[in-house]
Amino acid sequence: MTPDEITERLNSLEVIVAEQQKTIDDLSEMITKQWSAHELLKRELSKMTGQIQDLEENQSAPVIQKAPHY
Repeated sequence: MTPDEITERLNSLEVIVAEQQKTIDDLSEMITKQWSAHELLKRELSKMTGQIQDLEENQSAPVIQKAPHY
């Protein structure tokens, strides 16, 4: 290989590495955002589960009535 070919190949490889690094950085940022959203949803679900349990515990027994047509 000539020095020019080596330089051209090295430049191509540097471009590829730079593009890959950008992709990795983008994916890392996306994962961080998704993790934050996931944690928020887990907290909300836990809160709602507690609220449902409180409602079930404080609910009185249902009164069984005959349907009006009987």
